[in-house]
Amino acid sequence: MVQMTEALSKRLSTVAFIATLVVVMCHSAFGFFQEAEVSAIRFFTSGCSLAAVANFFFISGFLLALHVEQEGWWKRALSKRVSTLLVPYLYWAVLGFLLICVWRSIEIYIAQGDFTATPLFRECWMAKDLGLSRIFGFGFTTSLYNFPLWYVKCLFYFILVSPPLFWLLRRSKGWGILLSIGAGLLFIGVKALHFPSVDFFDAGFSLQGFIAFIAGAMVAFYPRNFAWAERWWVGVLALLAWVLAALAFLLIPPPWKLLWWPFGTAVEVAALQILVAAMPWRVPPVLGKCSFFIYGLHVLVLSCLQSVFPWFLPFAPDIVRFFANFLVTSALCIGLCLLMRRFFPKVTAALCGGR
Repeated sequence: MVQMTEALSKRLSTVAFIATLVVVMCHSAFGFFQEAEVSAIRFFTSGCSLAAVANFFFISGFLLALHVEQEGWWKRALSKRVSTLLVPYLYWAVLGFLLICVWRSIEIYIAQGDFTATPLFRECWMAKDLGLSRIFGFGFTTSLYNFPLWYVKCLFYFILVSPPLFWLLRRSKGWGILLSIGAGLLFIGVKALHFPSVDFFDAGFSLQGFIAFIAGAMVAFYPRNFAWAERWWVGVLALLAWVLAALAFLLIPPPWKLLWWPFGTAVEVAALQILVAAMPWRVPPVLGKCSFFIYGLHVLVLSCLQSVFPWFLPFAPDIVRFFANFLVTSALCIGLCLLMRRFFPKVTAALCGGR
């Protein structure tokens, strides 16, 4: 069993921070500019992001597996994840609803002068019939106003079923990854039957997260000596493998992307872990603690920038608006997190699940 050390903790924090920025990069192109909808920018960043959320699952599975030899580990883990995952999920879902609806309402009210035509009025009225599903999601669905929260809900489901999974993995040894792929395909089948409209992106992300979660646990159960990964040239090769995997995702036709997803995810998760191991520096702890805050806030910031950027960059090409979107969003999220940690530490801790 792997032992947690300060060096390993800093490395995992660095991986999580880089992965969070990659998620922001992906969403900076996805769905916010019409011109980017059919461009290579969107699909290349989507390919790069295979390493991002999958590494969150990998780290979560790894950290959870470190405690399986302790008596009552699952009850303690579940209790802890309620406060670190479920409660922040609810906070960010409500915040997403309020921020997006208020922002859109202000826009429409300025343009039309009619409050009843604004999203806030419509959504509050529709909530009478739809309940809270639009805000919090239900089952396998997530918040309509802060869709990246799907990861938080999906991870909580994986933790719920982790005892039998970990029991099976510890006794299957080298067959664990194959078992996880089979279980992941079964998981997709259940989703497809429960929600026939599920598309391959949704199914792929679920399978991706499941395999990465199990892979993280396997690394904790059966550690190996990865000292060779700390050499600089290995880091260069890992970065190259990451880029090539992203390019493959860009070039493979849509019907085959779901089949490529598990392999591409494995390549990119390993590539990012090895790349960070080879890097001579680590993210400062003050930034590492901002990862969850950035993840919860970035889409809300991007949604607001969508209506602001056309004023400042009306004729800029996609690539310029993409980088501006990514850099401004990242800077705003990091800056706001640091300010809130300084002046509102309890609020920030609640939004980040005590991180």
